[in-house]
Amino acid sequence: MGSGLEYIYFDFASEDTLRHKPNITALLARLEQEGEYRFVGTRSPFEKGRVWVNFQNNNNFTMSFGVDFDNPRRLYFIVDAGALYSPNATNLKNVRSLVRACELLYMSLRPMYGYGLTSPAFHRIPPADGRARALYTFNFFGPTAIERLGRERVQAVPAWRRVEFDDGGLLLEMSPLPVVKHWDYMPKFEQGAAALGLERYYQLVGDIDGDE
Repeated sequence: MGSGLEYIYFDFASEDTLRHKPNITALLARLEQEGEYRFVGTRSPFEKGRVWVNFQNNNNFTMSFGVDFDNPRRLYFIVDAGALYSPNATNLKNVRSLVRACELLYMSLRPMYGYGLTSPAFHRIPPADGRARALYTFNFFGPTAIERLGRERVQAVPAWRRVEFDDGGLLLEMSPLPVVKHWDYMPKFEQGAAALGLERYYQLVGDIDGDE
């Protein structure tokens, strides 16, 4: 089982999306308007060739996202999943808060593909090319990613929860709490990976079902 900082990677078709400051500013405004999040530290996220934002929900659960302009086609959404290991009501709410923030991110910035939880401590970091290589707990497929995989195959994944976005994209959420009672949801991961024609799935960050 993984611990520490864990990631959802969001990949973009163009380097311009994340370099364009008004796009990030619009995302911050959308998070603030939600009423559930407050920013921690500096309100100006742009510094020294990168973007970095820390924010908390109403339970003081901290989330972050960042962009390093050495790799301007990828946004890193980061949480400490060690705070989610116990299946209590607060942690369930924190996961819902995490997912909602990522949904707002998707709707604001329109990435090609987003996936996690994952960690470079356990999995090799793949290129920011928008290609699905495994099934994860959270899977954000933009229209291009769906076209590449095939919409019928994506729709066949037995997700615990799915969200359809107005651009034709889709979120497949495979379980309600990524690190608890994972065995109950293992068949969904196995069936989902098979439906997409993927050789592996990562149910927990520390699961190694083969090298990426």
